[in-house]
Amino acid sequence: MENSTKQLIITLQGIGSEFIQGVISKEQASIFREKYGNSASKWDQFCVEVLDLQGYFELPSLSHATGILKDQLDLKIEFGEKVIFEGSYADCFQMYFPEEYENENDLNLSRDYGKYLPELEATDMLVSVATSEFFQYEITLPPTEIFIPQKLGVKFVAVDEFGFGTIDFDLVLGLCYSNIQYDADYPGIGQISFVKLEPEED
Repeated sequence: MENSTKQLIITLQGIGSEFIQGVISKEQASIFREKYGNSASKWDQFCVEVLDLQGYFELPSLSHATGILKDQLDLKIEFGEKVIFEGSYADCFQMYFPEEYENENDLNLSRDYGKYLPELEATDMLVSVATSEFFQYEITLPPTEIFIPQKLGVKFVAVDEFGFGTIDFDLVLGLCYSNIQYDADYPGIGQISFVKLEPEED
């Protein structure tokens, strides 16, 4: 009997970010502002020269996640060596969930990632750092006889829910299909797109 199962491959791609939050002293923050011009492009240099780290990625983190921005996510779905969908996640959602406000298969993992901020001292400042980079990752799911798009969702974190301060965007960490999670391992070290220090100066 001929094997009726087919390979299911889903590629995620789009602009993403490595997002890190940590604590530095107000004295260190002043050095960053004065000596480095408060410039995101010089944050990595500041981490090496002032914080004695190998780079921004070594900032002792209170919260840390890497993913594709949900509103920038593109999907390519290949089933049985044929591309059956290629486009934005928003278009995929509209195609398969036209009557729904949100995809019930999407998994928000924010509560597993953060909100364990210790009490800040008067001399502390919260720093939020994010890169901007292009990610692409291919996930091969177990062979199956039929692909049901209505069982597909993404696993993500909402920065405003797991992080601190006033940053707000969603990062896609992988996929969910038929209640099984699949991680995406995004490689690379990107260019710093923003650095935010809080509380801000009066």
